[in-house]
Amino acid sequence: MPVDPSALARGAKNMLGAAGPLPRGARVLICHEPEAEGYYAPELADAVAAAAEDAGHRPVRHEVPFLPVATALPDNLAAEMAQFDLTVFLA
Repeated sequence: MPVDPSALARGAKNMLGAAGPLPRGARVLICHEPEAEGYYAPELADAVAAAAEDAGHRPVRHEVPFLPVATALPDNLAAEMAQFDLTVFLA
């Protein structure tokens, strides 16, 4: 299904806004499953990163493996999250 880029951009901006105010230059970690899994539009992670940049933040994308039952975060991811002001999960 084709995705409307302007709708995707508005949605990404709204998603970040729902997290509450962030200071300019905030570091935003965007965790996403491999695009090939097909659970969301492949353009979504890029749209969230672009919305973060447009808001003056510093986004970083991080691909995480698909886990059918995720009961805990991998240690390395928890440590990485601690270095960011906001973490967004696309899963």
